[in-house]
Amino acid sequence: MAGSPLKWHVGASGERSASLVANRSIIVAGSMALVLVLTTAAVAQQATAQNYDLAVYTPRLLFADNVARSLYAKKVATTLSSATGLTIHGRAFSRRSDLRNFMSTGRVDLVLADVGLVASNPRHYRVIASGTGPEGNSPTYAVLSSKEYKGIGALKGKRLGLPDATLNEVSMISNIAFEGEVDVNRFFGNIRWAHDIRELVGWLKTGRVDCTVGYASWGRKRGLKIVSTLRGVPLPVLAVIGNHIKGRDLAALQNGVAQHGLDLPAHGLLTRLAPARLDLLSEVSKMMALNAGERPAANAIWSPAQMEQLPIGSYGATAPKALDLGPINDRWRMPDYADL
Repeated sequence: MAGSPLKWHVGASGERSASLVANRSIIVAGSMALVLVLTTAAVAQQATAQNYDLAVYTPRLLFADNVARSLYAKKVATTLSSATGLTIHGRAFSRRSDLRNFMSTGRVDLVLADVGLVASNPRHYRVIASGTGPEGNSPTYAVLSSKEYKGIGALKGKRLGLPDATLNEVSMISNIAFEGEVDVNRFFGNIRWAHDIRELVGWLKTGRVDCTVGYASWGRKRGLKIVSTLRGVPLPVLAVIGNHIKGRDLAALQNGVAQHGLDLPAHGLLTRLAPARLDLLSEVSKMMALNAGERPAANAIWSPAQMEQLPIGSYGATAPKALDLGPINDRWRMPDYADL
């Protein structure tokens, strides 16, 4: 009799312990199941989340070296990712052929690229935004040299260096920068092709070429001589390749970048993406389709024909109103081109 209560007490305690252990096991199992579900969901979300590849191809912008160019591309991708919520990886290209190879194998989804590259095949791209900066979206271009030349006429027959930026770069420069007044193939002795402006600056300093054309402001900073200023050339644009980005992701890109603009990592003339200037792109596309030296407008900004109409000795900062030159008055220049 004396041992019976003790046996009952021990039995009850054992049942309680077993129940507690069972409850704990259920809680642990439930927690593990919840963690497993959450982990599986996170992995599934990562698996379905799209990563996008950005190609930065800006041969008219000056970089110290390829390391600086690659670092800039990664910074731009990071900026775009933060603004849109998308995962974007950036890669820099200095050669058009390399970019073309990547694009042909589907390894590029969007580009921050030279306007001429996009304008040469506009149906292949969906333009999201246009580049701009302290000098606007089309900074002044110029004929640049390491030596002093008295007017552009002194460069006739000389060696011209150009970046191999577009498929039809000769028309791009002839009809946009020179406004169709000059076929650079005919006017200059020969054209030597470089990958980008940095290579051309080196060629100028070593005498491999006599002149090049590029943005006037960086030419001054590099100590080059400005033989003559030309019409402005648009900065790079941000564009999606085909339908590589669509649906919600495309909307996120448009809302995060195109709607109000986006500050970029500052690099000289290019500091911001602004709402796309499709009119500008259309104009570039139209001029690139013309033959080199085919004047796209009746009165180009620095037309030699207009200069011939001016009275000798009456050259001033503004053309005489009697000539009724319209917008040309706003950008009238001294007649460096009379001998063209």
